[in-house]
Amino acid sequence: MNPRSNRVLAILALAAAAGAASASISGSLVTVTATSSLGTAQLEFITNSSFENGVLIDGLSEAVDMVDDDGDVIATLSNLNVLLIADPVINMNFAVFAGAADTSFVITSTLLSFPNIASATARASAGVTVTDSNGDGATATGDFDRDKFFRAFYNGGVAGSGTVFSSLIDSPVTIPDGFGSDKASEESGPGFDAIGSVDDMSTEFRFTLSALDQVGATSTFVVVPSPASIALASLGGLAMLRRKR
Repeated sequence: MNPRSNRVLAILALAAAAGAASASISGSLVTVTATSSLGTAQLEFITNSSFENGVLIDGLSEAVDMVDDDGDVIATLSNLNVLLIADPVINMNFAVFAGAADTSFVITSTLLSFPNIASATARASAGVTVTDSNGDGATATGDFDRDKFFRAFYNGGVAGSGTVFSSLIDSPVTIPDGFGSDKASEESGPGFDAIGSVDDMSTEFRFTLSALDQVGATSTFVVVPSPASIALASLGGLAMLRRKR
């Protein structure tokens, strides 16, 4: 590789490192709210982790019961894992059990903020697995418009708000009986879609689950510069090198 190519790669690496260092999160890493006829409980997962080399990973080490102000168990959060990449990416997976009554859940990621990407593209995917835990059948229904389970947002300023990039996963997902399970998943498209100028992003699940049953879910939301903007950045770096020669 010639010296000029080495210089270009160094410039792009420094730019990537600068972006990673300035990525930040707002408030809780994840907020989980569970509501049923028994009451409402909320869990805010506060992380002590920070971005290291542009990556933040955290999650639960054991199940947590979600209780209301009267001490009633409304639901259980049995699993939670979050991966944030400053490039940026939000990846989240979790599992919840409904309590003794049908339970509505809202699971909201943190707001991931980063230096403005002037010409961005994005892609999202999400999936759910519904399990009948007590043998009498199970139903989970998305609570977003058109009964969708999941949304990816950008430029909201607050987690769970802003421009909707995609609404994913049709519902209901139903298990007739017999302790079975079923899956549903959806992607925003086969490739990346242009979304313009972006400086923050978040994701959210909303659904209602039948009593004593389980939902496991996973999602990924990725934002990257468009190929054209990457090419322009590379040309800009080359032009700067030429001026310095």
